[in-house]
Amino acid sequence: MVESGVFVAKKTDAMAKRVLDFYEDVRYKYLSAIEDPKEYGSEWKKAVKKIRSDFDGLGQFTTEVKRYLKEDNVFNEESLNPESNAAKQLYDSVKEMRFKSKEMNDPFAKQMGEKVVETLITKPSVYAMFIHYALRAHTHSIREEAWEAHDFKPDEITEGAKGLDLKLEDIPLYIIEHYGDDVDTTRVKSKFKGALKLLERVYLEANTAEQWDKLLAIDIKKDEESGIKSEDKKSEISFITPNKPMYRIFEVNDMKELKGFSGEWLVQEKFDGIRIQIHKKDKQAKIYTYNEKDITDKCKDIVAKINQKRFGDMILDAELILYDDDEPLHRADTIAHLFKGKYKDATLKAKIFDIMNHDSKNLVDAPLRERINILFYQLSPGSSDIFNFPSKKNSRIADSIKDVEKYAKDIMSSKTSEGVVIKDIESTYYIGNRKNPKWIKWKKFVDL
Repeated sequence: MVESGVFVAKKTDAMAKRVLDFYEDVRYKYLSAIEDPKEYGSEWKKAVKKIRSDFDGLGQFTTEVKRYLKEDNVFNEESLNPESNAAKQLYDSVKEMRFKSKEMNDPFAKQMGEKVVETLITKPSVYAMFIHYALRAHTHSIREEAWEAHDFKPDEITEGAKGLDLKLEDIPLYIIEHYGDDVDTTRVKSKFKGALKLLERVYLEANTAEQWDKLLAIDIKKDEESGIKSEDKKSEISFITPNKPMYRIFEVNDMKELKGFSGEWLVQEKFDGIRIQIHKKDKQAKIYTYNEKDITDKCKDIVAKINQKRFGDMILDAELILYDDDEPLHRADTIAHLFKGKYKDATLKAKIFDIMNHDSKNLVDAPLRERINILFYQLSPGSSDIFNFPSKKNSRIADSIKDVEKYAKDIMSSKTSEGVVIKDIESTYYIGNRKNPKWIKWKKFVDL
């Protein structure tokens, strides 16, 4: 992918992106080759040759590669065999580079690797440190004596790291989307309040109440003057808890072990973006993240499309993806754009994959067959580049496991895909339950 557009603004951002792209490419090809050496072994060999080329190159990226990868391992012929110990060592070195590289500018990933979420929900003081890091725009952590006054170790994790400058209400979602892939994130939100209270106590040891209010940037007066409490605002949304697959498979034959399915399936692309829910009522559109955060004002072009007369009232399940020209960017880039307005030249696009309400008709109890037909035949004629309804390119109906496999592999070849979700064609949209027992996730690779 060409380094252009939104990523040339800051050299450090460009390097961080290159490290992340390097890791994602190696990770996908290695884990795919481990799962199916016959089909993906050649792709892993290409990845190794690319690693060797980067290792022998010039410049800052090569210097960073050499910090983590050993020359004898990189050029070991055994490394070309994805099932060898040498290949695993090479992959592990690239993985270490992703989480520990100083170019990633992420103090938590560097120290905790893939256990950021686990650490935050089990250690309130570390969660409090993360909240302070997320809120601030500077590089200074809270003074040591403030933490020690409450019998906690000083913040040595974030000192010197530039803060994320997020809004308070965006922090749990940032954690979930940035660190939560294939990790249990159910307690991130419930633990957030306690960590915030702890942070307040520590912060006020070294700062004034006025400085605390400034850090949080909460405009309480505005809501009080309007006479509307935040709880009342949320209750007006009529938000539907987004469904997620209950099952995950590692190969298509795993489906044979699952019982209670009709035998006919909708195979849909699992996009590498963030989950959103689109509401249109009385000619006005609203867009929410999966945890009810209103991001309507950050998706103005998409909202303009939804508000066209051709679309009536509806509630849609979708994924939001950031693009640099025609290149889909990583989930982390979408988050950075939404929360910090970081990439001014990029474009947000909505990929629709389900519908829960249409023209005031509640569809949550309707079978998926009916819901997908509404999307295919009634709404897809209004599809556009930035407001995109399902098509045969990303949604296919299969009546056998053999066809599921064929369609899944076709769909997973897309740049935007991180896998597929396989849904029983007769499945309903479960209310009050995130896990749908009729949905199955199959990712491109298997985590080791």
